[in-house]
Amino acid sequence: MIKIGVYDSHPILREALTQYVGGVYEDFESEEINIDVAIAAGTIKTDGVNVVLVCVHPGEVEPLEFVKQLTQRFERLRCIVMLMEPAAAAVTLAIKNGAKGILAPGATKQDLVQAILTVRNGFEYFSKQVTDVLVNKYVDGVVAGDKRKDGKAEPDIDMLSSRQIEILKLWGSNMSNKDIADKLFLSVRTVESHKNHIMQKLNLKTTVDIIRFGIRNNIIDL
Repeated sequence: MIKIGVYDSHPILREALTQYVGGVYEDFESEEINIDVAIAAGTIKTDGVNVVLVCVHPGEVEPLEFVKQLTQRFERLRCIVMLMEPAAAAVTLAIKNGAKGILAPGATKQDLVQAILTVRNGFEYFSKQVTDVLVNKYVDGVVAGDKRKDGKAEPDIDMLSSRQIEILKLWGSNMSNKDIADKLFLSVRTVESHKNHIMQKLNLKTTVDIIRFGIRNNIIDL
């Protein structure tokens, strides 16, 4: 059973979303969560919440600060941000504040379930719209002459197997884990494992880093 805390600044929407999330998948159990970190912490500890889904409406900043405080306080807690508007600034701040998943306005029921299952298993999940925002932001940085600032050498593509490169290419084309699994006749779990190994081999920490690597090495097409 995966226990999910749900936050939305609008009480009616929060109640409705909580009921929806709890019934969208048989292994999900959901409850409303308070944006007050002390109160939320009590709920997380007492009820064993694994994942927190935070809705962010246009112009809201407090929910993203809430994500930051939760991720700093609970190392194993996974936060998913549901953006009502996929603005680049909000996407960047959500990632910076520790969100492991981001859902855009066009997210479907399947996307929601996949996001929760994916982050619960220790991986990241970004909607296609969100990935597009990240790619565009990266490309803008390249055009502006943005380079690596940490002085570290770029990871080598030769470190990856042909299967891993294939998965990375499909991943970069915004295919879900299930779609990749179906195309390559693998299990979703195997695809997730390959993704994890890719990040470990390349010593990359986030999906943003993977996107950059894929673009630089002509694996991901723009």
